[in-house]
Amino acid sequence: MTVVRMSCVAVAAVLLLGGCGESEKALTSAKRTVADQANPICEETLKKVGDLGGDAAAERDAVQSAADRLKAIPVPGDDEPTYRVFQVQVQNLALNLEDVHQNRLRAGSDPSAAAQVDKALERARKSNEELRKAAAKYGLVECAQGLTE
Repeated sequence: MTVVRMSCVAVAAVLLLGGCGESEKALTSAKRTVADQANPICEETLKKVGDLGGDAAAERDAVQSAADRLKAIPVPGDDEPTYRVFQVQVQNLALNLEDVHQNRLRAGSDPSAAAQVDKALERARKSNEELRKAAAKYGLVECAQGLTE
């Protein structure tokens, strides 16, 4: 193979690989745009919330507000299923925190309901862990921290 042919092959390879890299960068850029919107929401929520289950009503409100805001973020088509799993996990955590809150209210007047508080709190912990996994899978660093336990 002559030097000219080798140079042409090398240039063609660079152009082809460069083109593939550009589409990957576009996807990465789109994902980064979502992360740039979602991570501050999670960071703000984490600052509002203490330990998981400490004040379940306040936590529920903060997490529900975050879920509503996260749902409004436009997500690229290819990334949408992964992001939606994360978003559903945030909503699940809000629902589980509501369950903790309601069971605590009942436990005040019904001692037999106290065991339900522990079960609801365990579900909230599991939901928090699933939220962390889904956020990490999408690349949402702040969101992957989840609530402290």
